[in-house]
Amino acid sequence: MLNILEYKIYSFIFVLNMLKSSPITDNFLTEERLLKWGLVLAIAFLLLINFSRILYPYDTGIYEGCIWAPANVISQGTNVYTMSFTTNPPYVMSPYGVFYYALIGMGLKLFGFQFWVGRLLSLLCAILSTLCICKLTLHFTRDKALTRLSALLFLAQIPLQLWIGVQRPDLIALTLSLAGITISLTAHLQAGKNKKILLTALSALLLTLAILTRQTVILPVLVVSWWYFRNHAYRSLFLFLCLTAIFLFPIMAWLNYTSDGGYLMQQFLIQTGGEKNIHLTFTLLQVFIQSTSLFIFLLWVIAIGSKENTNSVSPKSAFENNSALYRTTLLLYGIFSFMLALVSSIHPGASINYYLEVTVVLSLIVPLYWSRVQKTLRLTKYYRLCLAVIILSLSFWGIRICKGEYDRWKALPYYNEIISVIKQKTPVNQPVYSEYPELAVLAGRPCYFNDFCQYNGRAPVQHQIVENNLHTGVFSAIIISDSNVMNGYYRFPISEPIPYKFYVVYLYLKK
Repeated sequence: MLNILEYKIYSFIFVLNMLKSSPITDNFLTEERLLKWGLVLAIAFLLLINFSRILYPYDTGIYEGCIWAPANVISQGTNVYTMSFTTNPPYVMSPYGVFYYALIGMGLKLFGFQFWVGRLLSLLCAILSTLCICKLTLHFTRDKALTRLSALLFLAQIPLQLWIGVQRPDLIALTLSLAGITISLTAHLQAGKNKKILLTALSALLLTLAILTRQTVILPVLVVSWWYFRNHAYRSLFLFLCLTAIFLFPIMAWLNYTSDGGYLMQQFLIQTGGEKNIHLTFTLLQVFIQSTSLFIFLLWVIAIGSKENTNSVSPKSAFENNSALYRTTLLLYGIFSFMLALVSSIHPGASINYYLEVTVVLSLIVPLYWSRVQKTLRLTKYYRLCLAVIILSLSFWGIRICKGEYDRWKALPYYNEIISVIKQKTPVNQPVYSEYPELAVLAGRPCYFNDFCQYNGRAPVQHQIVENNLHTGVFSAIIISDSNVMNGYYRFPISEPIPYKFYVVYLYLKK
């Protein structure tokens, strides 16, 4: 019913704005007010979502707990990518970068097992990413209103709304790569010789850390390289590529050598394994295009089809800052990031976070195109219409996500009881298998097989080990989403209501 109501309201607003101008629409629904209201709404929803998630003690449903085991190993100074860890108790797989595990490992060492450190890092990175986007837009448009539009478009899109405030590496990698791009595109070319070297080194370091956080962050390196090449900054290009290689390859080589090849295996080879799921690709694409991003794309299309205002762009903002090259760079970045999202989302465990880079490009390219157009009365009306619909869409999505947070908190007693039962009914030293590891770890029990997506989707050899252990009675308790009773176990009746519209797991105890 909510979907139907939403699109009816969209249709009503469209018809209303196609009518003649009125004092209400001309004087009250101004561009400035729409941008301010939109930013206030977007920030309010994101803060509510973050506040809820930071305080929530368990997984938000995207396997955040799988980070704990490898982060804990890293914090002890051990190479977590050793393949023997994946095939021997407690069975640990490590699909993400060493820098991210080190960050979370520091939090575990200082504060014990918790999610709030990783979730706060995610919030901080969302703020820093927004600042980078604003910096880029202001630099290439010299328009504060368009800079606010850029921030609104980024904060209003569903990949950020769903992925903010979670213990995952994506926003950290995105922020590091955006910071490297921002330095190279806005500060490098105007700097002096010595400062250019320092900025190039800083950009290379940030992008190296981004790759060591999330190994798929390759496109930003190509973006910076392309920018230097097209600006004939060949020395900077050579220095950037050399420093990136110097920073990155020795670390990767050492990690691979000391793990007997496990680093390359877990970071790259296993990630392409598993059964491909084309239906998942189309599902994620459908979620992306049916959200606010669809109307942001429409706003871009309107700008593309509008007449360019040759008098609106001054030499300082267009020629000195390479706005034409910047536009081409964003177009290429957008095309390749969209293609990468489509291709990579075919693998098990893919989610809407694969579209975060596309979200960034949309947030940057739409204001850039609107800085070029001649705003007629009719075009201004279309612009305000799109802004109003974007604000309405982000409000609906914000309400839905906040409703999801409410459902999550209602489910809290259910998971509390599972942990309580495990503490009472299972031996202390006997391992537990859980799709969500924190339910075992917080009960004080050893948890085997830390990463559900890896062990049950992308790694066939390791998956067979899981199956063997599940049927040999090794575990004192099993916590899975399958409602069918397993041989040798009985399903313990939890007195609390089964979670509604949130992930459901069942507790099985050994007979």
